[in-house]
Amino acid sequence: MLADGQQREKLIKAAEELGQEVGVRRACETLGVSRASLYRSRQPSVTTPKPPPAVARALTDQQRQEVEDELYSEPHADASPRQVYPETLRPKVSRWTHRSL
Repeated sequence: MLADGQQREKLIKAAEELGQEVGVRRACETLGVSRASLYRSRQPSVTTPKPPPAVARALTDQQRQEVEDELYSEPHADASPRQVYPETLRPKVSRWTHRSL
């Protein structure tokens, strides 16, 4: 006995062939195949998009952690990154900007 997936594929293929002679609607009704499944089988398989490449100038995990530690420290707890950057972080992390977090 065929597995469900294999049996379904065979039925869809048979519906495709029969559909050329008697029409898709009639072929699907006769074989008990959903027309949506038949039409879906005609579509190319969907591939998952690749994640974007890493940015060359991105902070390393260690640098990012240092910046976060500084931002969350007591003197800067209520300040925005844009306010903290000029006075504290600029000398430590030259490539960091308020937009990189």
